[in-house]
Amino acid sequence: MNYTVLAIYKKPEDAASFEKHYKEVHLPLAKKIPGLKQILCHWISGGARGKSDIHMVAELVFNNEEDFKRAMGSEENKACGKDLANFAGAGVEVVFASSRVEEGL
Repeated sequence: MNYTVLAIYKKPEDAASFEKHYKEVHLPLAKKIPGLKQILCHWISGGARGKSDIHMVAELVFNNEEDFKRAMGSEENKACGKDLANFAGAGVEVVFASSRVEEGL
């Protein structure tokens, strides 16, 4: 079972500034988090009812609960958390999840 951090970013006023900071500063910080297996970025184009107030969802995947717990307490993860104030002014919600692939699909 994978353990995942989902960072759900609201639409920023200045999408270009958000993108620049995310790609040039925040993503390199995140890549240093110990035990991180994969980062997936989901750019939101809309929702079932049309427009969405969500701009992007970043999915940070860890192999197991041990790696996840170690990462959450790391200085590298704390640096990522502090950096949110520098570009995510529209709002961000960070949630934790465990996941598995459902068989038979």
